[in-house]
Amino acid sequence: MYKAKTGAALGAGVFFLLLAAGAAYDLIAHKGKAWLALGIARDTLALIAVGLTVAALILLGIAVVRVKRRDTGLDTQLDEMEREYADLLELTGRGS
Repeated sequence: MYKAKTGAALGAGVFFLLLAAGAAYDLIAHKGKAWLALGIARDTLALIAVGLTVAALILLGIAVVRVKRRDTGLDTQLDEMEREYADLLELTGRGS
C-alpha cells in the first residue's frame, strides 16, 4: 500500500506537470484554439497552467519525501535484522 501511494503521487505529479507544460506551450506559441473551443479564455488557461504546476510540484515533493522516509526505515530494519542474524549465528556456533 505504501509503494502504491508513492507511485500514485509520482504518476499524478508527472501527469499534471505534462498537462501544465502543454498549457504553457499553447500560451507561448499562441495556439489556444482548442482551449477557446472549450470556452476557456487565455487568462483562465494561464491560471490553470499555474495551478497544475503547483499541484505537480506538491505531489512530486510528497513522493520524494515518502521515498526518502521509507529508505531510512528500511535501512534501520535491515541493520536490526543483520544484528539478529549475527546473534543467531553466534548461538548456533556455541551449540555445536
